[in-house]
Amino acid sequence: MRKLILALTLMCIGIVLSFTCLSMLITQLAPLHPGNRYFSLQRYSELGLARLISNNSALASYHMSLVERRILDLDRSAGTEAELPAITALDEAIKLAQVAVAAAPEEDQTQLEERLIALIDHANKSLSSLGLAPEQDKSAYEIAEGDIQTIRLRFYRPIFSPRQDLQKFRNILLLPQVHSGYDPNLATLPHSIQFPAGSPGAEHAFFPLLGTHAQIGCEQCHLNGQFAGTNPQCVSCHAAIKPLSHFEGDCAGCHTSVNWKDVHFDHALAGAINCRDCHTVDKPANHFTGQCSACHKTNAWRPASFDHQAAGATNCQSCHSKNKPANHFTGQCSLCHNTTAWRQAVFNHNAMGAVDCQSCHIKIRPPNHYEGQCSACHNTRSWRAGAFDHQGVTDCISCHTVDRPANHFPGQCSACHIINAWKPASFSHQGQTDCQSCHNRPSGHYAGQCSTCHNINAWRPASFSHQGQTDCQSCHNRPSGHYAGQCSACHNTSAWNPASFSHQGQTDCQSCHNRPSGHYAGQCSACHNTSAWNPASFNHQGQTDCQSCHNPPANHWGGQCLSCHNTQTWSGVQVSNHSFPINHKGANGVCSRCHPANNSNWTCYNCHNQAETERHHAEKNILNIGSRCIECHPNGNN
Repeated sequence: MRKLILALTLMCIGIVLSFTCLSMLITQLAPLHPGNRYFSLQRYSELGLARLISNNSALASYHMSLVERRILDLDRSAGTEAELPAITALDEAIKLAQVAVAAAPEEDQTQLEERLIALIDHANKSLSSLGLAPEQDKSAYEIAEGDIQTIRLRFYRPIFSPRQDLQKFRNILLLPQVHSGYDPNLATLPHSIQFPAGSPGAEHAFFPLLGTHAQIGCEQCHLNGQFAGTNPQCVSCHAAIKPLSHFEGDCAGCHTSVNWKDVHFDHALAGAINCRDCHTVDKPANHFTGQCSACHKTNAWRPASFDHQAAGATNCQSCHSKNKPANHFTGQCSLCHNTTAWRQAVFNHNAMGAVDCQSCHIKIRPPNHYEGQCSACHNTRSWRAGAFDHQGVTDCISCHTVDRPANHFPGQCSACHIINAWKPASFSHQGQTDCQSCHNRPSGHYAGQCSTCHNINAWRPASFSHQGQTDCQSCHNRPSGHYAGQCSACHNTSAWNPASFSHQGQTDCQSCHNRPSGHYAGQCSACHNTSAWNPASFNHQGQTDCQSCHNPPANHWGGQCLSCHNTQTWSGVQVSNHSFPINHKGANGVCSRCHPANNSNWTCYNCHNQAETERHHAEKNILNIGSRCIECHPNGNN
């Protein structure tokens, strides 16, 4: 058994190592791309490797390397059906990278942010080169574009100041809104009159005009013709539409410029650690009073998983009193349940010093149950597979009256049964002589004591001693039409079959045996012997009238059978006193060939053509031949 367990353990370790090595190889080689049905396996491997990186700066650098991969995937997918999956994968990779950069040490963030801005710029240029995705799913394309531009703003605005060289950021943020000349396609837009090419207004690099911002007039942000000094914060324009009790941070922390509905709040980036500041209104009545993050993820409320250990939750009843059924154990839930699920529950009776079983389990005790402690029969793991210690217990009936069937032996159970199970049961018949006081015989059964035929182990086999018994009919009823004498005339005392009757001195067979319909009316012994009906042999000596017994078949010759047949068998017919050969011309003893009327009248024309025969004889001047063939052909010869 130990060898088997060791082999299985080594096998499991080998499988885990194989999968780990395979995942590492897939992560390094990156052979799959978005749009491939197995790309998700590579993505899982990449994220799995990220979990193994403990240094936050190294983790941020790794996630940005994944962004580089997704940008290459996007470039590779341009003009193909894989554009949309590539955009989705890139959007996800950029979001993870910005979270990793925000979590990196402060001394490394400037360098990491500059690298991320450069990657986002590259991604933005790749997006602008796509042609199929905006047509396939415009909404998904705009959301991904809005996410990328929102992240650009998030990292750009904190490090931008009027004192810095604007040209530096123009080189880093190559925005698609830069126009080199007048575009007649923009004549219908609210800001269709363009700034001079290359001017700060034309580049608008300090606040990219994306999504809905690209569709509104300049005067909606720049009031009273004032351009310089306009507040770039979202709340300066959108304060009026912010709902009550809304998050106090900047709108760009959650929303993109595409629409309000596409919300992506980054708890880690915003430094949100006090869940209750925002989500008090979402908390149901009687809910856990701790932080939401103790149970929920930042993606969705469900599924939720509460970490009892992290929350230091030791008083189960403070939360779960409402889950406790009526008449339930009053102690802490953790004494029986684990933190994963209510079932399977295991109560440690020893640790609790629980010795009074009935204080908890009396409500589940069946009627007429043993009144003592449960532990006398049951163990603490299960009600079944228990064993009652009967030592010293002699009055079985005091507990087992309800178990005794009707008309059962009225004595103590121990007279037949053992203490482990009702069956098998064994009764000691020693000293018992009156079987009928316990055992009821079947209808029409022998009226004497059972012990006359049966033993004490089982009803079968049964053996009756017939010694001294002469009147068989006093016990045994014969079948209908059976011999009326004693059974012993034919049968022995062991079994009904085989049976043997002594016919010695018996002469009237018909007094016992009924003949079949149409059978010979004489005594059976004229043909049969006393051993069996077959074979049968009849003595025909002195018998001359065959037809008195034998009926000839239809159209048979009407004479006596013995004219042709012998007394041994119907076959081998021998015809006596027949002057004409019976085998003439292949007749082979078939009488009807010459005697069609099955009598002495005969004809040759069954075989010989009459007209041809008469013509042939007339040529020889032999006329009126009729039935005179025998005159010339007594032996059938020509």
